[in-house]
Amino acid sequence: MSSFDSIVIGQDLISDHYLTAEFDARVRAVRKQWAELESYDKHTPRTGLRTLGAQIATDLARLRDAGPRDGARKEALLDLYSRVRAALGIDAPRTTLAFERGPST
Repeated sequence: MSSFDSIVIGQDLISDHYLTAEFDARVRAVRKQWAELESYDKHTPRTGLRTLGAQIATDLARLRDAGPRDGARKEALLDLYSRVRAALGIDAPRTTLAFERGPST
């Protein structure tokens, strides 16, 4: 089983080769591309998240302290979600999914 700082592979759902060779190469290529864009003062997901900075931590702490059924919590979470999407450059409209729990057996 492979283990990385943020990813643990169990039951070989993702191959060791992909994570150690292909994924690493893709991440390095994207980071290089972002660095080049940033050198021209262009927006990247990395610069977008950096602009949110400590505000994310403040917002998450406020969400943690809000009650689970508090309507203000839902609005604050949706606002944070929208700001993170904008920072990442995600322009697609937000989709709401509804789930229904079936009967227990």
